[in-house]
Amino acid sequence: MIQRSLEKKRSGQGGFTLVELLIVIVILGILAAIVVLAIGGLKGTSQTQACKSEMQTIETAQDAYFASNGATGYATSAQLYTAGSATNLLKSDPVPHFTINSTGTPGYTIAGANACAGTNAGYPTAAG
Repeated sequence: MIQRSLEKKRSGQGGFTLVELLIVIVILGILAAIVVLAIGGLKGTSQTQACKSEMQTIETAQDAYFASNGATGYATSAQLYTAGSATNLLKSDPVPHFTINSTGTPGYTIAGANACAGTNAGYPTAAG
């Protein structure tokens, strides 16, 4: 069999054998699987980073609220964002993704919900 294929190649009648084509298809399949798995993991990583970024924005808004109110306490999500208000500290409502609880003076907690579930943090006081 090998002799026949070598003779065909020498005579110019050669082409790709079935085995060669199958090997190329298998290699391409393995490479495609690697690419799909690599891209699939990026979605979760980007969503986690977006949640962490949003949490830092809420923390900054809490500190601004604390500073502007004479250190009398932290804000709830309704105080940080009120639709149509010119004094909003946040551009969008954090409630769909986070729950913000005031734990007394001083203190608050941020807990992730929906897409940001599991992204939780507690901030006991503002920087003095």
